[in-house]
Amino acid sequence: VWIDRAAFTDRVTLETAGRLRRADGSPLPVTPIDRAELSPDAYDLRYVRGFRGAHGHTASGLEV
Repeated sequence: VWIDRAAFTDRVTLETAGRLRRADGSPLPVTPIDRAELSPDAYDLRYVRGFRGAHGHTASGLEV
């Protein structure tokens, strides 16, 4: 999900890892009428803020 703002852009990402199985526990392939379930082994949630430009400078001239 990208959230665009005036001075910066926020990005939120959710990734899961695990096996995709049919609702009865059998492995894929899933037909259009079968329900599928994800058994997540791991979640990775990330929040990133990206600024459009420098907001200031350090004493040594580094942009921050």
